[in-house]
Amino acid sequence: MIPKSVLAHLVEKQNKAQEERLPGLTRHLLHEIPYLSDRALLLGGLRGAGRSTLLWQLRRSEYAQAWYINLEDPRLAGFDAGDFEKLTRLIAESGRGVVLFDKIDRAEGWLPFVCELLDGGIKVIATVSFDTLQQLRQAQYLRLHGTHAAFSNPRRGGRRSLAASTSPSGRSRTMQRAVTSSTSRPMHRHPSALPSEARLAVETSSGPSQSPFEAFCDRFILIRVPLFSYSEFLEIQHKRPSASAVQEYLQRGAFPELQKNTRQTALFDLYDTILNRDVLLAKGIRDQETLRRLALRLIISSGEKVTANALRNELRIKAVTTVTEHMEHLERAGLLSFVPYWSENPAQRAINPRKVYAADTALITALNPHPYPLHARCFETALYHHLAHRYEELFYTSEAGGCDFIVREEGRPILCVQTCYEAEDPDRLQQKSEGLLRALEITQAPRGILVTPSPIDFAFDSEANLEVTDADTFLSE
Repeated sequence: MIPKSVLAHLVEKQNKAQEERLPGLTRHLLHEIPYLSDRALLLGGLRGAGRSTLLWQLRRSEYAQAWYINLEDPRLAGFDAGDFEKLTRLIAESGRGVVLFDKIDRAEGWLPFVCELLDGGIKVIATVSFDTLQQLRQAQYLRLHGTHAAFSNPRRGGRRSLAASTSPSGRSRTMQRAVTSSTSRPMHRHPSALPSEARLAVETSSGPSQSPFEAFCDRFILIRVPLFSYSEFLEIQHKRPSASAVQEYLQRGAFPELQKNTRQTALFDLYDTILNRDVLLAKGIRDQETLRRLALRLIISSGEKVTANALRNELRIKAVTTVTEHMEHLERAGLLSFVPYWSENPAQRAINPRKVYAADTALITALNPHPYPLHARCFETALYHHLAHRYEELFYTSEAGGCDFIVREEGRPILCVQTCYEAEDPDRLQQKSEGLLRALEITQAPRGILVTPSPIDFAFDSEANLEVTDADTFLSE
């Protein structure tokens, strides 16, 4: 328990510190955030993605008089559910109708507290962890469709394309629809075909009140805060679009807070913080060494196909369930994403390996223990995140050399994207083009794109809707 006078003093000091901080690059997402309503707006993402900065930018641009507190402040150690009553009194005394909470899910009992504020007519914006965001998204979907329904989205964390009309203030109406009705998607019935968050809910739910989030999930609008896009990277680095800028983007990575700090130790510190606080501590994992070895193996394997059983054998881990649980924890922390094999049959997707992608290309390079560089993996990973930010469903194929990404919207394939980092190698280029052509044949997608690091002179011997583009052009779309 913390005395009310101490809380008031800390709130005052935090607000003064906020006023002195530098604004940073204005995130593109800022102009896509919907208007405040009778539901709380939650901003979630990987640690280091810039959630707190976005919250501050919202306050600075639109809610200058909002009440603010950061619940991850170490001076608030010992804060518990009983202290929320004191916060309620402080908010009431301030007379402010909008409140901003940074890291609100660090405090137990935050869900009913936020709902009480909403019931009292207070508007709420808060940042939460990636794990909390996913669990709320899962609960929203299960609330809408029942405990035996599941996400159609095999790749967690994406959303629909934002290329839509905007309101006069510049806020995307598509964004508002996406975050308020993100659960109204078609369902797959086979649990093994689901993303891990949905699988977990389906496999463990035996009644209507299994998830602690279900009772409150309809009171929130959920938005994921991504790492920097290529366009944002160009802005903050004052770079012109070019092939060399793409290479620098791959090397430097997309973590906002590391754009001005090129020291590798800063990236290692952030990585350790994510592992320690968002995985090991948050999930109560005792065998820390096993998780660290698995995390390293998966991050440097970005773009590769993986299975839990193969990883168990390679790393000599006792149980395959340990591997699957650790993979789940790493994904929930936002360090990894998984893409399933393309098939209309959920059972086929379940038995085939998934492709793993690291959260950031700089992590791949920094954690690589081998003497050879991993340029191709970084290249594919960057394109994955570009697509994942725009589309909800991504798959891969293996036939005829394989195709890296199959994009599906509203239940049908709309695009096949193939990466080819070694475009100067004629054999590799031919293999990649054959894989793309085969993917178009299998999926019947209307369009295919081959992406290379730099512009090349290459034409497909086909009448299909195929194009070749360079990464600078592709990432700038």
